[in-house]
Amino acid sequence: MITINHHSHIDALLKMIDAEATKAINSGKNFTAKWTDNNITSNQFNAMHVWIRQCVNYLNEIGMYRLSPVSGKKIPWTEIAFKEDVYKVILKALADKDSTKEQTTKNPNDIRLAISGHMATAYKENILLPEWPSFR
Repeated sequence: MITINHHSHIDALLKMIDAEATKAINSGKNFTAKWTDNNITSNQFNAMHVWIRQCVNYLNEIGMYRLSPVSGKKIPWTEIAFKEDVYKVILKALADKDSTKEQTTKNPNDIRLAISGHMATAYKENILLPEWPSFR
């Protein structure tokens, strides 16, 4: 298996595929190439943002605010703050990814479970975050 992670690798891979396919066909064999794409789907990406919004609304409604790093005062959550300070931190820890667009199809559920599990057990308030939205 070969992974392409930069545009400069595409031409070399295509040349290799062409050479291997030509060799197989000339020797009377079939050549099969398999394409896999495990990146987050557009539905999952949209659901992630809906879930983040639901979490922010829920946490603010129950008064579970975040603390300002400067003043130490409680301030309401925002979607950006939750995504950057919670979701992406767990994404980095679990999957070693810095961007939500780099996630695999498996990452969002793993991250949701990690965040939800932590929130449900780490605080006396017994915080129960929303389930992942479904766009079926």
